[in-house]
Amino acid sequence: MVFQSLGDWDKAEDYLEKGLSIIQDIGDLDKETKSLCYLPVVKLLQGKFQDAFDCLVLSMDKSESLRGFLRDNDQFKISF
Repeated sequence: MVFQSLGDWDKAEDYLEKGLSIIQDIGDLDKETKSLCYLPVVKLLQGKFQDAFDCLVLSMDKSESLRGFLRDNDQFKISF
């Protein structure tokens, strides 16, 4: 986020991808989903439109898979 605010998109992308790799290794699905939401923004700012779209679709797929864990509990689904 710091590099993103400074306009250093390449470093922002690099650190987001490194962080995402660590998050995936430890299995934190919530943080993985949040990281996948930031990555398309950075890619858009770099002009990497297809990469941004691919990341966005991956983020949406991950969010929907997490939603499936909630089963029939509508209150949890709404809060998620």
